[in-house]
Order: sequence, then structure tokens, then C-alpha cells
Amino acid sequence: MPSRKQKLVKQLKTKYKLVVLNHDTFEENISFTLNLLNVFVGVGVGSMVLMFLSACLIIFTPLKEYIPGYADVSLKKNVAEAAMKADSLEQMFRSQQKYLENVKNVIDGKVGSSNADSIPQLAKSAVDLDKKYPNDVDDLRDFIEGEEKNNVEGMKKVSSKYSIADLQLVKPVEGKVMVSYDLKSNKAYEVIATGPKAEVKSVANGIVLYSGLTTETGYVLIIQHAANVISIYKNCSAVFKKTGNYVNVGELIAITGNNGKEINGPQLAFELWSDGVSVNPAEHLKF
Repeated sequence: MPSRKQKLVKQLKTKYKLVVLNHDTFEENISFTLNLLNVFVGVGVGSMVLMFLSACLIIFTPLKEYIPGYADVSLKKNVAEAAMKADSLEQMFRSQQKYLENVKNVIDGKVGSSNADSIPQLAKSAVDLDKKYPNDVDDLRDFIEGEEKNNVEGMKKVSSKYSIADLQLVKPVEGKVMVSYDLKSNKAYEVIATGPKAEVKSVANGIVLYSGLTTETGYVLIIQHAANVISIYKNCSAVFKKTGNYVNVGELIAITGNNGKEINGPQLAFELWSDGVSVNPAEHLKF
């Protein structure tokens, strides 16, 4: 007597004929010979193929974005990164805005003895210096003094440069002082009359904090020197240095122009600051 398992195998292997007939004529159009085992195998293979195609459709097409929870991890990561970048950009923007405001005040001559503390901000703000130059004013001063130590001519003199009196400044241009320094008249500068296209030179070694064109005072250069000294050169017709460039004492940095309003002809408006306070250039330079 056959067992239950043998009966099941026999049923699976029993052949059946599937016939498709014409309803009106009963003519046989299509016929298939199959068994239950073939049907189960066919349905299983078909299901696997369908699941594989569905998975490929979801993985390799934008359709996955419509599946709840599928992209939650990556989305949160992208949102966090975007928030961090936005915060960094906001801080950078505020720092740059403060820096530009300070530079504009210096260029427009709005910085007097009462608000001279804004000048140190020029060195402390974020400035796009050359890659090898530091941003912090203390590191900047150390860097400049270090550069001077490497200079054979100034090697023995740098160690004592702690104030503007210890710096050996050279005159920025050949000419005659036409407008003298007078803080009572809000003139924290001297206007020097020069010949046409006279050469403007750096009064000491330093790094260019600002170099650009203005509507009122033409091209302007602001240079940070050792001992927390800053020199400013206005009314230039052309400049040869960019922000972040290192300059040597007596090096050509600009050409005088005719942009001044106080006198006619080629000229240079020159300012000198020490520790955030405006000083009289005539006390430290001979024109």
C-alpha cells in the first residue's frame, strides 16, 4: 500500500492538460500539458523575478524617496551638515562685516582720537592673508619680527623693537608737507605734495591689511608693522600690493595721485597709528 508521501509525489507529478477552446465552435486553440509541480516551480520563479525587479526599481530610481523612513538617516545627516555650514558662514560674515566697517572708517577719515580703539580690530578681524601668514594680531607681530630676524641687515636691531620709537621708519615719499597733522581739526594725517607719479614706499617691514580703491581717497593701502604700528597711505593712483602681501621697508607699494580735496596736484595722505592711537608722523619721520 503506497504511503502518504508517495501519494503526494504522485499527485504532484500527475499530468494535466490545459486547453483553450473557441466558445462558439469548441475548436481547440491552445493546449498545455503540465502538472502541479511545474505550476509551483513556475509561480515561485516568477515571484522571485518580480521581487528582484521591484527591489531594483526602488534602489536605483527616485521611487525610494516616496517610501516612509527610507531616507531618514541620510536626510538628518544632510540637515545637520547644512546647519553647521550655515552657522560657520554666519560667523564669518559677521566678522568680515565688522572688518569692512573698520576699514571704511579709516578710509573715510572718521577715526579720531575718541574712537581710536577701532584700529586694532583691523588686525584682529578675519583677513584673507597669504597661506603662511597668521591671522591673530599677536601671532602677526611675532611673524613680522621673525621675518626681520631672518633679514641679515636688521638681525641685530629687531630684539629691541617694542614700540614705535624703536622702529627705524623711512619716509613714504619725496615731497613737502602741505597739510599738517592736527587732531583738533580731526586731521589724523599729513598731506604731502609730490611730483607726478611719485613712488610711495613702505615705512617699515609689514603685512598689507587692506588694498583697494575708494571713491573719496583713490587707492588706499593699510600696512601692519611690528610693535603694533599701522601705516595708512591714501590718495594713490595705483597700488602694487594686495591684501596679505608681505612688504619690506622702503619697498615700492604705490604711486601718488590727484584724488585729494585739500590741495591740488599729486599728493599722498599719510597716517601713522601706534597701539590703536593716532600719532603725529612728523615726530617719527623727517620729510
